Amino acid sequence: SLFYQRPVASIVADALTNTLWMGVPALILGFAAGMMLGALHGVAGRRPLGRCLDLFSTVSLSLPSLLLGLMALLLAAHTHWFPLGGMNSLESSSAGFLPWIADRVRHLILPVACLTLPVLASVERIQYAATRGLHEELYLRFARSRGLGSFRFFFHYILRPGMNPVLSISGPMLGGVLSGSLVLEVIFTWPGLGQITYDALFNNDLFLLAGCIV
Repeated sequence: SLFYQRPVASIVADALTNTLWMGVPALILGFAAGMMLGALHGVAGRRPLGRCLDLFSTVSLSLPSLLLGLMALLLAAHTHWFPLGGMNSLESSSAGFLPWIADRVRHLILPVACLTLPVLASVERIQYAATRGLHEELYLRFARSRGLGSFRFFFHYILRPGMNPVLSISGPMLGGVLSGSLVLEVIFTWPGLGQITYDALFNNDLFLLAGCIV
């Protein structure tokens, strides 16, 4: 690296670890909530619940990361419930492991929420497309006539059949989360892959920029 005077591989490895602190929880929460909401949307159809979920996913997909991040910072500044940026407070490093983890989680809440929302909306739309109209199938009517409980019927006959198309996009979605976190990392001063890519651009650090892109 021309700017840091360190091997590009070590810089990218450190930054990627920090990005995964944001990306992994966002993927887990986005996939779990998105599959549940998508399955509910498929069952609800055009009823009021389905229309609300349709509006929610459309708006969530339309919101740019920059706007989400600025809205989150505005919330933190007005309520003082969350820190305005960074990975940890300065005093947490000497407070022990559990206080350090609690402080890290507190710093993660807003960026993870902003990163989760588009993932959740994308998964919800795919799960909805996979489960739409399933409740009209004859085998589902037969399963319902057997007297199965609502939870078992929903999980085994509505949610599970629609998982395959959702799981097939998990790899590309991980790449999208890693690359799409650039704006949020800059807004929240999170020293991850997006932040060092931004720094490499403005410092004309061509070797580091190439490493980040790869």
